Amino acid sequence: MAILLATSDAVPAPRPNLKVYANWAEQGTSVEVEYKQLELPVDVNLIKEQLTSLNGLNKPFDRTGRFRQGFIFKLGNKGLQMIHNASKEEWPSWATLESQEQNSKDNTPELPSELQPLLVALNQNPNVILYGPPGTGKTRLVQML
Repeated sequence: MAILLATSDAVPAPRPNLKVYANWAEQGTSVEVEYKQLELPVDVNLIKEQLTSLNGLNKPFDRTGRFRQGFIFKLGNKGLQMIHNASKEEWPSWATLESQEQNSKDNTPELPSELQPLLVALNQNPNVILYGPPGTGKTRLVQML
């Protein structure tokens, strides 16, 4: 497991000039990060239920507790704290919740209970069509998820 913290905004960038990136588009985006590879594994089974309960779609487990394939999960401060508590090694100061709270507030909003069925459906199939007149909150809803 590794911990990354974006330290810059994404900016347009050319494709790296290495053969392994040959299938990438010529132009993309780049972001600077702090990176720490954890040496000791984190037993996510100890926190699977807690991680599954987080709002949002980008988490390592679906609502039934099955592991999702992927390598980047945006868990927010709550998820960071869960993994930090389950870890058996020291983390760099920039990766601790205290450091994150100094830099920004947790912007993971609580999802209203009437929208929980939508979240369940999206965990099973990440395709949804939202329709309605302008100004009714469709974009805001997607941003909350």
